[in-house]
Amino acid sequence: MPQQSLQTTSRRIIFVQAGLGVFTSLAVYVVTLSWLAMISALFGALIAVTASFVSASRLQRASRLAYQQPRAGLAALYAGTTLRFLIVIFAFALGIGLLKLPAIHMILAFAIAQLGYLSPLFQRD
Repeated sequence: MPQQSLQTTSRRIIFVQAGLGVFTSLAVYVVTLSWLAMISALFGALIAVTASFVSASRLQRASRLAYQQPRAGLAALYAGTTLRFLIVIFAFALGIGLLKLPAIHMILAFAIAQLGYLSPLFQRD
């Protein structure tokens, strides 16, 4: 996959995730009439967007490295995946444990925002 195409696809996924997160947060507010629930949903969507941003930047780095040193590219890819999982775990622990945000709304918005990864399937070339 060419570098420009990778950047464009990553950007599109992040924007779709952000849109889904905002929409989900507004829907949560309409259903619950709770600002705390809406903030929790926004936090969950932010976790998904942040993780995708980190993943996209690490993927681009791994792609550049793979041309020169395939093993270094693979190591960068694994490191990026590990970093993504750690960010998600830490952010959920922060939101649920420290900030005391309702978990169900956070997890719901995170899961719906993750559906943004399907957006390249619906794009026209």
